Amino acid sequence: MNPHFKTLSEDDFRLQQLWTEIVFVYSAKERFYHNLQHLNFMLDVVQPIFSEIEDKQMFLAALFYHDFVYDVSSTQNEEDSAQVAVNRLERLNWTSNSIEKVQQMIFSTKHHKPTNDADTTFLLDADIAILGASEKVYQKYARNIRKEYIQYPDAVYQQGRKAVLQHFLAKSTIFQSPYFQSQFEEIARVNLHNELLFYGRTSYIIPLT
Repeated sequence: MNPHFKTLSEDDFRLQQLWTEIVFVYSAKERFYHNLQHLNFMLDVVQPIFSEIEDKQMFLAALFYHDFVYDVSSTQNEEDSAQVAVNRLERLNWTSNSIEKVQQMIFSTKHHKPTNDADTTFLLDADIAILGASEKVYQKYARNIRKEYIQYPDAVYQQGRKAVLQHFLAKSTIFQSPYFQSQFEEIARVNLHNELLFYGRTSYIIPLT
């Protein structure tokens, strides 16, 4: 069991059940990016500022459950994931206020809008920190996203992907927190710009292998 997940409760038996479920769900064969590696990447990038997170339990619960439901054909993934989190945290006898906060944090990952809540800001920034990864890591991420959307033909996927890239590049800042801005903003803009240029140079999507 992930040591961070163990901090969510002292009920080891129930935690083990929930962790087994998380591993099973995030290890689904169609999850090429939104998998356990994504969760671990988020945990890694928040370590330098982990002490600044006010409520670590709620932050970690939101992190582990924010992509629990992931269906590329659905527009309700965040809502469905949040509902799963509510159900599972009730099993751990969390308070209703804490559960509601986790639910709202997961909702926030749907549109990544600016928030005044520092913990939610860190969650949102960690969720997209891959955009500011090294060129090699970013390219692997782009290929894996394409694999997750393999049911869509190249023309459809390319149109949607370009819209996502342009959306991020149009922001005054991609990341909300000063820490993530300093660590990932510049590289993220280069990565996004380069991927967008790729679609302008060729009619083919980034190769899947």
